[in-house]
Amino acid sequence: MAIDRLDKEPSFPHSYFHDLESLFYVLCWMSTLYSGPDKMRAFNRAVLPYRDTEVALWNGDKPNEGTMLAICNAKGQRVARLAGFRKTMKQFSTYFEPVFGCLEALQKLLYKSEDEDEDLR
Repeated sequence: MAIDRLDKEPSFPHSYFHDLESLFYVLCWMSTLYSGPDKMRAFNRAVLPYRDTEVALWNGDKPNEGTMLAICNAKGQRVARLAGFRKTMKQFSTYFEPVFGCLEALQKLLYKSEDEDEDLR
């Protein structure tokens, strides 16, 4: 769900941009939780447990982090900011590498970053 839509009283009326932002989150979610077609990713607790992924925060799956405010803050810190998005991308399955460029372009389109001239890699 788009960050602005998580607020009880959103600042702006719903627009196509909110749908685009939601699609962006779905693609990030899929890139994290799946390792290929119809293959849920097996998370290794020693390397990257599911509970430590960014999407666990977005899903409200962490204890005391399931409030709309917590989810909104997690998305704002981890995706709307360039450094946070870099961390999120490191959690993506390598199967989805062909769409990484698309996700980078969507991130730049959706969120104006203070360091927008810096390359994502």
